[in-house]
Amino acid sequence: GLWGRTGKSRMTTSTTGLPISLLSDVRDAGKRPGSCRIRPVCRPKDSGFTLIEILISLVIVSVGLVAILSAFQISLQALGGTRDALVANMLACEKFSELRGFVAGHPGSAPMASGGKYSHPFGAYQWEEKVVLIPLSPREGMTPTGALYEVTVEVWRSGSAKRYLAATLIWTAPRQTAAP
Repeated sequence: GLWGRTGKSRMTTSTTGLPISLLSDVRDAGKRPGSCRIRPVCRPKDSGFTLIEILISLVIVSVGLVAILSAFQISLQALGGTRDALVANMLACEKFSELRGFVAGHPGSAPMASGGKYSHPFGAYQWEEKVVLIPLSPREGMTPTGALYEVTVEVWRSGSAKRYLAATLIWTAPRQTAAP
């Protein structure tokens, strides 16, 4: 150090202008334990990553990314199927309301079946509808009033093998004739 054991200053300078004690500490580095203030930086030969370690870590990361992306793709496909089912259900309900009005306006009409393609914005969807009159047999002392229809609507997206079928029963009361 700069101070000796006696506590007196050893501030003798060399031709470089540095204190002689500092120069001797640098020269004696590693010879006396604890005397070196400036130590050389040593790097071990095995520090850092090898090329094999980097390649293995890249393979592990890429396998993880492929798994995540495939799960993302599966969820997108499921979301598309859910969208198709929701739109088909909405379009079938719309057809039911149209058919309910038709059946109420034409009681006792013959069975009918038809189909078609929806207009924009649902132009990718097609439909088929079927209306069947269900005969009612009278019970003892009772005569049936009204008519019962089985209505089925099938909706699907064009080019898709999956079809969505909805069915319901519609009861219509007999028409009341106005008294003269």
